Amino acid sequence: MYKNELSWIRIDSISSFTEVRKIGSRYEMHTYDAKILPDRNHLNDLLHNYAPFAVEIPAKTFEEVAVLTSK
Repeated sequence: MYKNELSWIRIDSISSFTEVRKIGSRYEMHTYDAKILPDRNHLNDLLHNYAPFAVEIPAKTFEEVAVLTSK
């Protein structure tokens, strides 16, 4: 989860991740395939260097937020 508590991320594989974002009162879910360099770099940061911008959360927390999405 980002430290601002507005985005929750689940790493699905070494090359993809799913993000739930809170925008106003809505929640949106997006899945990313890390095919371009910025996405690959972001995924690498999520895997290895997340402490400056995120905290680790249990999978259950992500799932609880994911059910709030409009997708």
